Amino acid sequence: MRDLFRELVVASRQLRAARGAVASLTVAIALSVGANLAVFSQLWNVIAPSSPFADDERLVVVENTGGYSTEDMDAALPYGRRLSVPDVRDVEDQQRSFIGLGTATSTFTAVLSGADRPRAVCRMFVSPRMLEVMGVTPVLGHTFGRADSESNKTGAVLLTEGVWRRYFAGDPSVVGRSVQLDEQPFSVIGVLPRNTADMLIARTELFPSPGTDLCVITPLERGSAGEAEGVLEYLRSERGRNAPSLLAVGRLRPESSLAQANVELAVIAAQLRDRNPQRPRNFGLRAVPLRTWQTRAVRGVLMMLAGAAALTLLVACANTGGLLMAECVKRAPEFATRIALGATRGHVLRVMLARATLWSLPGGLVGLLLASAAVGVGRWGSVGGPAPIESLRLHAWLVAISAALTLVVALVSAAATAWGLRTGSLVQSLRGGASSGGHPRRSTPMILLTVQMSAAVALTFGAALLLRSMWLLSSGDYGFDLQHGFVVEVRLPRSRYQASSDQIRFYDRALSRIRALPGVVAAGFSSSPPLTDSVSTLSGDLMLTTSTETRKIERLNAQVVTSGYFEALGKRVQRGRSFSQDDDRGAGTNIVVDEAFCRRFIRGADALGATLWFGRDPLTVIGIVTGTRQSAGAIGPPSAQEAGGTVYLHPAKLARPTTWRFLVVRTIPGRPEVAGVVVSELRGVEAAAVVGDSKTFTGLLATKTAGHRRLSVLITVMGCIVILLATASLTAALSQLVTLRSREIAIRSALGAPPAQIVALAMQYVGATLASGIVLGVGAGVLSGRALASQLYGVHSTDPWTFAVVFVVLLVVCVVAGIGPMRRACRIDLPSVSRQ
Repeated sequence: MRDLFRELVVASRQLRAARGAVASLTVAIALSVGANLAVFSQLWNVIAPSSPFADDERLVVVENTGGYSTEDMDAALPYGRRLSVPDVRDVEDQQRSFIGLGTATSTFTAVLSGADRPRAVCRMFVSPRMLEVMGVTPVLGHTFGRADSESNKTGAVLLTEGVWRRYFAGDPSVVGRSVQLDEQPFSVIGVLPRNTADMLIARTELFPSPGTDLCVITPLERGSAGEAEGVLEYLRSERGRNAPSLLAVGRLRPESSLAQANVELAVIAAQLRDRNPQRPRNFGLRAVPLRTWQTRAVRGVLMMLAGAAALTLLVACANTGGLLMAECVKRAPEFATRIALGATRGHVLRVMLARATLWSLPGGLVGLLLASAAVGVGRWGSVGGPAPIESLRLHAWLVAISAALTLVVALVSAAATAWGLRTGSLVQSLRGGASSGGHPRRSTPMILLTVQMSAAVALTFGAALLLRSMWLLSSGDYGFDLQHGFVVEVRLPRSRYQASSDQIRFYDRALSRIRALPGVVAAGFSSSPPLTDSVSTLSGDLMLTTSTETRKIERLNAQVVTSGYFEALGKRVQRGRSFSQDDDRGAGTNIVVDEAFCRRFIRGADALGATLWFGRDPLTVIGIVTGTRQSAGAIGPPSAQEAGGTVYLHPAKLARPTTWRFLVVRTIPGRPEVAGVVVSELRGVEAAAVVGDSKTFTGLLATKTAGHRRLSVLITVMGCIVILLATASLTAALSQLVTLRSREIAIRSALGAPPAQIVALAMQYVGATLASGIVLGVGAGVLSGRALASQLYGVHSTDPWTFAVVFVVLLVVCVVAGIGPMRRACRIDLPSVSRQ
């Protein structure tokens, strides 16, 4: 240690003389460490968010592995791996591996009254033991107990911390307050900590939208479900045996392991399968760690980001190793003197390690500051709502990670430098000077350059795929006009608007007032306009009659709309007409279909005049509109709703329509204040209605693609860093070629060699290295593209055109990197070399 400390002192004294090398090291390490810290902080929020559950390593999700029937949805989907209520009861009765088993439903939208004003929130039903199994300690109050589940007077409800702070202003006296959920009375018994509901929802996006913690939780007991009571009663009965609807979470006993639990679940699954012949033969049960279950859908993207961070660090090691090697070559006489005086190879390595460590420290510190500034200021493309990313602060663990990354770079660089320098050449340099020896093995810098080029190709390809996907998402044709339009969510109280006639009267009053506002071009209501994550379907006794055939239809994508909706959306009517105010006042016997519906169901016949039988009611097609892209999700091809076509019908045809609607308004340009006036008018028409904030279509699109944009920024930044470092290394390699072979180049120039021969000489030196780096990078790029496949829209993970663009970009980078050294090489003359 004393020798190492002495070498650190010597290295510190040489900082001034080596300030150029130290500055280059600082830039390379700062970029790499900063990128790694920024990526690590974001991945940590996904992989290991702050958990509200005690000892969550022992929490597992019990899921089915083969579906519940041959017609069951794909088992890979979130609902497909759930369990039915009767199956959960059987598993709980027979299992011995878990302390307890709790269940939770998916989230529903509900109206919360009793806060600052009626609000729309997510609602989740859980079994009374669920929170006990999870080990949740409430922020205020208590969780569900026996008294809460046995009480039939007023239901018990738990608020999440997000709802408590945003809608109740963090009032500590909220416990005991009476509220209503969908007009059913409840009493607040406690407040749950942050992330309680989020941890029970499988993540489908790497970076979810803000505001996902706005949820309330009620017990899965009779009398607590309001309008959904009939559905839950069916699920609880034996008739719901083949209806998977519950997330089952268990806590392993201290003496039980995950493997033992899976063996036991396999036996239970076999009994359930034999008891129910409708089950497929591959039906099974297994336990999966809770955190693994939550991030399974984004695991490939997580691995890709982790690999990208590792590649960035590896490139920094290669770049730093090359810089240290060049500095050691300059100081070859010093190392040769040490060896001549009896220094061992280990002593030389210790000297290199001391210099690499000390000279790398500024880069680690600057990288820490860069990561904090980048995350805090840029927020990585997030838009709207509360910032989901906090600025990096100088926590002890962050400083430790920065120091560890810097030390890794220093160790790897010192080892590469020691391996690359030949002891014999160092001794020879003592006789003939630095120019005579001490040069690194030619293979060492070429290997380092190969690593950097392959990483540059892989990361650039991943970034190009994401950027192209982002461009397609943002600039694609959604089938309607994104500009100058906005939507407002409206939910009417069910007690006053049960029948469709009651709702139609509200629509008439609201639309007459809104259409009269200055600046409003058109307005209409819809059940599921684009970019709102709403889906409506028709099922039952459906029959389509055209001039050529009559066919039965099992299920249809549908939207319930009023007049003015298509005009407000900016949709084009291809043939026929859209809904008019006469249709609003009529019996709703007319419908409008889109082009995708015609392609799928009307084969060669005229769609206008075709009849869709909805039970005994005939609905006549009066118009055909352009198709609409409903979702801005970055996963795969367009959704089934877009591909299958949509039927637009009037609310009058539904005997008991949903009370949830969206008002779509189109305004003249330059009138953003109209949105606030529209919201006020809606609240004036019905004070008890839940009226959300207005959201422009461009704002909705930006929100839906925010996670995709954040991922694109991360990969692009790392790709740019790697390209920058690789460019510097290529320039250094070509400069070294010019220095080592300056006499040869001068002689060739004196004999009349054109500049093209000098460039050809350089290509002989680095051509094989660049080619091998590109080949390895293409392979790594294919792997990175497959890892990002779930985040791409409209582009294949191995798109050849993207590879071509990446190749052109890197070719330009190589040309730019070689301009300086090649210009210097072409200006070398023989007299100047002879004088050296």
